[in-house]
Amino acid sequence: DRFLASIALWDACQENLPPLDGHTPCILAMDAGESNDTFATVIVSRHPSRVGVVSVRYARAYVPEAGQPLDFDAIERDIRDLCARYAVTELTYDPMLLGQMIRRLKQKPVTVYTPFPQGAARLEADKKLLDAILQRQITHGGDETLREHLDNADKKVDDEGRRLRIVKREYAKKIDLAVALSMGAHRAEMLLPEPEEPEESYGYQTY
Repeated sequence: DRFLASIALWDACQENLPPLDGHTPCILAMDAGESNDTFATVIVSRHPSRVGVVSVRYARAYVPEAGQPLDFDAIERDIRDLCARYAVTELTYDPMLLGQMIRRLKQKPVTVYTPFPQGAARLEADKKLLDAILQRQITHGGDETLREHLDNADKKVDDEGRRLRIVKREYAKKIDLAVALSMGAHRAEMLLPEPEEPEESYGYQTY
């Protein structure tokens, strides 16, 4: 089954978000394809004003030129730049595929690095992402590649129907940004503070 019955469900979560500043706590999530043919980075924060909502603030998929490997030096520079520009509370990643990249980053650490287990934790995160989209508890600015990766995804549901995994519909179709979003949104909900609720304004009533 498709992860999203219709991509219109994702489109309905789009809104105009203010640019991410250097003070808003956020999570940077990374995922890579098994053959290193795609590398995905996503930044997620709490919504600027809505409690219980997370927001996608950045998404980028690195795809190699025909026949050429990915330039991991350039990707590492970009990650360091993102951590310098934004208040990245944590970088979360798939430990099975990105161990070498993390070892390189840890030589000159720029944030906290947290592996995201791809077993039960991923199943929980993927289910929560689907629920957030259906309930419009996630917002985004309309990145086309992220939209494409979500539209490429199928879901594999466990026997009890309470957990699921985002999987590829076809081998050639990329879903790395969708997986990175799932991990990032899950960690954002766990770690990041909710926005402060606006103070009530009290007016004077005339009798």
